[in-house]
Amino acid sequence: MIVYITTNMISGKKYIGSDSNNNPYYLGSGVGLVKAISKYGRDNFKKEILAEASNFKEMRELESFYIQKYNAHKSWRFYNRSDKGHGQGNGDLHWNFGKKLNESTKKKKSISMKGKKIHSSKSKNTLSEKMKKEWLTNPNLKNRKIPKENIGARKVVLQYDLDGNLIKRWDYKNQISKKLGYNRVSIGNVCNPNHPQKTYKGFIWKYE
Repeated sequence: MIVYITTNMISGKKYIGSDSNNNPYYLGSGVGLVKAISKYGRDNFKKEILAEASNFKEMRELESFYIQKYNAHKSWRFYNRSDKGHGQGNGDLHWNFGKKLNESTKKKKSISMKGKKIHSSKSKNTLSEKMKKEWLTNPNLKNRKIPKENIGARKVVLQYDLDGNLIKRWDYKNQISKKLGYNRVSIGNVCNPNHPQKTYKGFIWKYE
């Protein structure tokens, strides 16, 4: 789970959002951003990670923090229009969980659905098979995992005491997690100079 910033490489305009799946191909779903992607093309947008989260609640809190930090919801330099973000979870984590529609809203939704095609089981299966084929043949969808030999994807982490004395140099975050039992996401967060939290488990952590 991450909080990211997407940048329009032509106009310089940005968008801050959250992604519970950490999908490298997902650039964001803000209305203004989606229109811009349609206008300029996906290749002209760059997505960068601002912070990692260990659960959905933390992800939403970090998303809101960064939006307000950059005043993104009020700035013309950003596509954001809300100070809370719009990421959503499943089940009881969904923003609309437990809310009931009143009769007036139900009637409006019923009217809006009239005449719209409802897929049968057969058409759903056809769509499913089509998507499976697309997944196997589209080079942008398959082979998403970073190869193990791509060591450049790993960042060296430096561990300091609170006085700034170097304690140890770690090859990557998972090594720390396996050796000390520390949460690699939390370590990654404090390594980010823009993250509000500066220490973890009584240590200072930085990327080399």
